[in-house]
Amino acid sequence: MLADRYGFVVAYPDGIARSWNNCRKKPLSAAKRMNVDDVAFVEAMIAQETAVHGIDRKRVFATGHSNGGSLAYRLAMERPNMFAGIAAISANLPDDDNNDCAAKHVPMPVMILNGTADPVSPYEGGRTVRDGRDQGSTLSTGDTARYWARVNGQPVMPEKTRLPHVNPSDHTSVDLESWTAPDKPAVLVYTINGGGHVVPQPYFRFPASVGAMTQDLDAPSVIWEFFAKLPSR
Repeated sequence: MLADRYGFVVAYPDGIARSWNNCRKKPLSAAKRMNVDDVAFVEAMIAQETAVHGIDRKRVFATGHSNGGSLAYRLAMERPNMFAGIAAISANLPDDDNNDCAAKHVPMPVMILNGTADPVSPYEGGRTVRDGRDQGSTLSTGDTARYWARVNGQPVMPEKTRLPHVNPSDHTSVDLESWTAPDKPAVLVYTINGGGHVVPQPYFRFPASVGAMTQDLDAPSVIWEFFAKLPSR
């Protein structure tokens, strides 16, 4: 759809047992327990797409939902020169005591889309529980955003706006915070007030158990709009 319309290549990798080896120290996911080198896997995938489709290596982006968003953070922290930007949905960085990523602290354009009523990845941070298993503590969405703002040399206070409300029967709303100082990589945070552990979009309905999905935001569209405007690395 978006890829067909705008002519970019999309890869949909599968992690081991539907999991990725992200930055959390707790070895709960299959990929973590097996110490799978998912960073090397992504590097090999990019090399394959370069050979097969001739992609521009200076315009590679990473995005993911939940555990996939956590992998995007890891790629930005450990392989920043391979990516022109990332977007993470329903994911925060682990706190310092739960983080085993070897961060290089290189500036990176970052978009974050998180719901305040997420039952899996708490918006305000703290203990993350999935399938009844404790996965350790994460930063809040605000602290995750401020981490990237500091790495990017952005000012402390972002600009804040509210997106237009589409449907009066929709009880969610969306706020956008933007760190966009001149000549510095941007950090954008979409806060879905009342939103759950979902990817906001009009094509697929998540189960009610993971929370509400706003109608005020189409995540794939805003992510591509963000990526398309970024300079090559």
